[in-house]
Amino acid sequence: MIRVLNVLGTITKGGTEKVIENIYSNIDSSKVVAYIAYHKLEEGYNGDECLTEFPKFKIPLYNMVNALSYRKWWIGFLETHHFDIVHIHYRDSAFLYLDLFHKMGAKSIIHCHNTRRKPQTIGNYISRFNSFFSRPGTDYVLACSKQAAIETVGKKRANSPMTHILHNGCDLSLFKYNPSIREKKRKKMNISDKLVIGHIGRFSYQKNHEFLIKVFFEVHKVIPNSVLLLIGNGNDQQNIEKQVKELNLESYVFFLGLRDDIPELLNAMDIFVFPSHFEGLGNVLIEAQATGLKIVASEAIQPEADMGIDLLKKLPLENGPKQWAECIMKEKDYIREDGSSAVKENGFDEKDIAIWVENFLYEIVSKE
Repeated sequence: MIRVLNVLGTITKGGTEKVIENIYSNIDSSKVVAYIAYHKLEEGYNGDECLTEFPKFKIPLYNMVNALSYRKWWIGFLETHHFDIVHIHYRDSAFLYLDLFHKMGAKSIIHCHNTRRKPQTIGNYISRFNSFFSRPGTDYVLACSKQAAIETVGKKRANSPMTHILHNGCDLSLFKYNPSIREKKRKKMNISDKLVIGHIGRFSYQKNHEFLIKVFFEVHKVIPNSVLLLIGNGNDQQNIEKQVKELNLESYVFFLGLRDDIPELLNAMDIFVFPSHFEGLGNVLIEAQATGLKIVASEAIQPEADMGIDLLKKLPLENGPKQWAECIMKEKDYIREDGSSAVKENGFDEKDIAIWVENFLYEIVSKE
């Protein structure tokens, strides 16, 4: 039996957590046992909505000043816990404990979930500086896209045979186009006769909700019978709610929060808009295409996210809200068909991915 410790920063109901669940929930638990070590829970989130099936350990927060006591915690923790693999999803402090895992004979994996084009703040510079020191000490790299690998560990390491592109899979038994589900969901939400634009993502700089609201404002001026569904939560939500109010869109923009009915909501939408500033991949785009949903997204989206079935349209953010709105109104008329078979053919079936990961873990543990 292989024991894997997944190290996270902040736990929320987000993309990284979903990737971990998709992988380790589909691996035979008699062969691989996954554990979670995390630094904190997102504010206002109790942690009961995801990663519930995995044993968890709370790590002290790392702030650079407490480097010695932080390392001391890891020393004490590893004196009483043994793992065969450390799977690192939060890299900032990894250089302080990687050698401790290697001393016990464990192999290490750094997982790149995103590109690094964030606002140029002191905090992000410090994050890059700290994570840089984890590169040499890591045995293997997994990345959601080639660009995510390059921006996280550098071009040389990204092209190494020790680096693998691991798609963020989805459950294709759930993400299919179903006209019956679409009709029922739209009727329940009282949006049957409306143009339904949708977005799923955390309210943060990355997802660019401010731009999205401006785009919807332009659409709504031309098509008054349109609504916008916003699924997710995050620190920027209050600012976006204020923006919606200032534009008198309160009756047309629905803040739906965190949801467990994402497949049904994707079926209910007519078009999906994703104007991110940066993305490692954008896993929700894979789910949207599986349900046959047309997408208008920014050029930050990685090439691996396009399933090749003419559902993903990319636009520069520089084109501005008006041109984005014009594109949405042009793209909204299409014949919708199920896209799940194309998603599977492109290697995004979570069950196929879990099989690959299980074999990969056994392979690296067996190497001397």
